[in-house]
Amino acid sequence: MSATKNLLKSGSFFVVSSIAAGGLNYLFQVFASRDLTAEEFSQLNAWFANLALGFVISGVLQYAANFFPAPKKRLRQGAILVNLVCVLLIWAWLTGDTGLTLSRAIMVLTGAALFGWFMGQIQSRLLFGALSAANLLVGITKITMALLPFGTPLERYSFAFFASYLPAVLLLTIWSWKSEEPTPHENVKSTWMLWSAPIILSIATAVIPQMDLVLMNQIQSAADFQNFARSSLFYKAIYFLMFIFAQWMLPQQIRNRRNTDRPSQSFAPWILTGLAILGSLALTLASPLLVKWIFHWNESPDFSMIFLSCLNMSFLTWLFLLIQEACASRQIHAAGLVLIGIALESLLQLGLKLPPNGYLSLAIVIQSLLIIGLSLAKRNSRDLGIGA
Repeated sequence: MSATKNLLKSGSFFVVSSIAAGGLNYLFQVFASRDLTAEEFSQLNAWFANLALGFVISGVLQYAANFFPAPKKRLRQGAILVNLVCVLLIWAWLTGDTGLTLSRAIMVLTGAALFGWFMGQIQSRLLFGALSAANLLVGITKITMALLPFGTPLERYSFAFFASYLPAVLLLTIWSWKSEEPTPHENVKSTWMLWSAPIILSIATAVIPQMDLVLMNQIQSAADFQNFARSSLFYKAIYFLMFIFAQWMLPQQIRNRRNTDRPSQSFAPWILTGLAILGSLALTLASPLLVKWIFHWNESPDFSMIFLSCLNMSFLTWLFLLIQEACASRQIHAAGLVLIGIALESLLQLGLKLPPNGYLSLAIVIQSLLIIGLSLAKRNSRDLGIGA
């Protein structure tokens, strides 16, 4: 009972601190939208969004660490290696070419991959205090770097994107030295079963929050994309909040995987749909005040674009939570089919080249169908006793 109480206590602190860290990351976006021109802001977001597929590597390592944590000795060796590589990456960034270059993109992806593995190892040990401190430190570092007077604004913000996690690496290194041996993972003989869940989850993590920015950048005019990039500041708040709960839930979902008799604890679909609509409407109605008093923009995106983009992200986030639950339960085929559905949606959107509101309306319909399909597949799997 005390273990459960401690877990809930650390989990509560993790949720609160992660919300604070999400607020700092969101504030970073607000500062960027104010300090950069509309063109620079859209370029920075497009560059970062185009790295989404590369972040799959980071996600694979983080989720694999959750499913298969390393022994304490190997974790210490890995921590030393991560710190050495981070020092080399900082040197390469500061001495290399400036701008949003390919070499810098590779540096971002390398650092993110190492940090992802490290975070996954801490997460798998349920050390949510360490995760909380690391998340807060990343947000504080990112804001600090953005405000330091060096280089051009675009140089500052791109460097902050890259290097904000580096102090957190040192903090996690100290924490890893005090960690206990992890809970042994289950013996999985199939290589596909070993890596399928981490791969699918990492693809979903990398693609879902960035897919609209990537697609819109390809099919919309520069002016329409700049408006959408700014409207993304409203819907990103939705994903930040829900992803916090997903991180806290994952290691426990994995540990409880074999308990198939436990009933599913989830809200009814109509409740989640209502919350998605009400939340999107609230953000839309609040947008004039946010634009005037916080963002300080000369123009605001259309109400319809803000509402539809927020509603679409609400459904995408719901879809991500269902994919995570399916992966933790080893219902791999159902989760994989949903990713295929997202890929087909992307191809359809690229082919149709609809205007922004038409794009978002079609996306909402497709997301709704994928949610229904995955929910039915998961329920049928439980009825048939299919799990691992």
